[in-house]
Amino acid sequence: MSTFFRCLIATCIILVSKTSPAQITLIDTCHECPPPGRIAKGGLMDLIIGNGRSLQNCTSIKRTVIRKYDRDIQALDVHYQRGDSCLETVLELGNASAIGYGGLGISGNPIETPVRPAREIFRSRGPLYPASSFISITPFIRYGGKDTTRREIGFASIYYGLELLVAPFGSLLGERVGLAAAAALLDEDGRLRIPIGGYLRWTFMGGEHVEQTHRFIPGPCRFSSPGEHPDTIPSGYTEVPSEGRPVDSTVFYIHEQEISRSSFRPYVYLEGGWILNGTFSGAGKNPSENPDEYGQYYAGGGVGLPILSWMTASLGYRYLRLNLRTPCAVCPGDVFVQNTNTIHSAVLKVGANLPF
Repeated sequence: MSTFFRCLIATCIILVSKTSPAQITLIDTCHECPPPGRIAKGGLMDLIIGNGRSLQNCTSIKRTVIRKYDRDIQALDVHYQRGDSCLETVLELGNASAIGYGGLGISGNPIETPVRPAREIFRSRGPLYPASSFISITPFIRYGGKDTTRREIGFASIYYGLELLVAPFGSLLGERVGLAAAAALLDEDGRLRIPIGGYLRWTFMGGEHVEQTHRFIPGPCRFSSPGEHPDTIPSGYTEVPSEGRPVDSTVFYIHEQEISRSSFRPYVYLEGGWILNGTFSGAGKNPSENPDEYGQYYAGGGVGLPILSWMTASLGYRYLRLNLRTPCAVCPGDVFVQNTNTIHSAVLKVGANLPF
């Protein structure tokens, strides 16, 4: 076994040995929300349900949302102790009236916090749609192998450049397919080439969609005590009228549409087009003895993956056909001939992908 592999195995053993069970953080849902009134987490509560009934020995009472009658309604996610067990139940918020905790108050009555619905707010921004158009700016590096042309008009294995994709057509071909115009600057052995053409991308797994979301701010464990001042509505939101019903003025229930993106959204792509020339010696079709042999184009394909919300990486194949005029050494007079270089190359691209 080589020294490298010995060191690698030793490093893995050290890392595993240093990872103790105490370092693994688990969410304690049984004590997730402490009692109101800044009492330390772990204190027990009674949830007053009504008609003198209560759910006793509650360890956590948290705001949540449930679906009923084809609509979302506010509710309570309650954990409570029975012997050595921690049990859970979910109640409509309207079925509870108060949380009792902490013994007796100054007047000798139990300390209670009213349980009221959070103030409901929503964002006024119109319909929301996933961004299906994009602009991509991608540096690339390509490996084309050894120069095998007869007059050695190729390059030394590697060529590189910068590619621009503009896909303004939205969901013209469907939600998973993007059609883009492509242009690039390509440097091969100091000669500037300008590929232009088309690009087709198909996201075959994952994707984006609009979903209804909800959350509570400042948090689902918040229940205000009597006398607390109302909080101001966050900028950009509108409050739903409470129709005279008492609400908790310090908690907001926000429901709105958001774009949900799969974390794994691989795609395949196809590309092709023509190749124009920059200014360099030997560029163009004429003058040459064999202009009919002139023709520059490319085609390719590959697979890619978004690695951040604004970045993609892809690996693929590209075929190129390039021309270069060179003097004819055996021809009389000042004569040039067209030479052709066909390239089969591996392509690595990493760059910015900006949806709109």
